[in-house]
Amino acid sequence: MIAIIKHIVEWVVETVEFTSLVWDEARALQSEAEQKYGHLGF
Repeated sequence: MIAIIKHIVEWVVETVEFTSLVWDEARALQSEAEQKYGHLGF
């Protein structure tokens, strides 16, 4: 039981780290696109 909980916690941490990485990447791409093409309205 404890092993399952530990596994879930590790999965959540990995998911959060991955999501924040992707989010940062998306924000960087958006700001780059806005500089090239003007405001996109996101």
